Amino acid sequence: MESIHPTLLRVPDLSGVVRLQEVPLEGTPADYLVQQHHGWWMVTRLTDGETVYAGAGPVEVLRSRAPF
Repeated sequence: MESIHPTLLRVPDLSGVVRLQEVPLEGTPADYLVQQHHGWWMVTRLTDGETVYAGAGPVEVLRSRAPF
């Protein structure tokens, strides 16, 4: 059985409960564009141009080291 290492969007947790939140995304990290505009961060899915995140940063799109 093949392990699946999902793509994650890592964003700051604004509630202050934890330092970072990780949100699973479809596809690979290469499917997303991360841009910083001063203090505002945007993550765009390249396949359809949809904004999947806009807000505080820093943010990161990465492949999980752990399968789940």
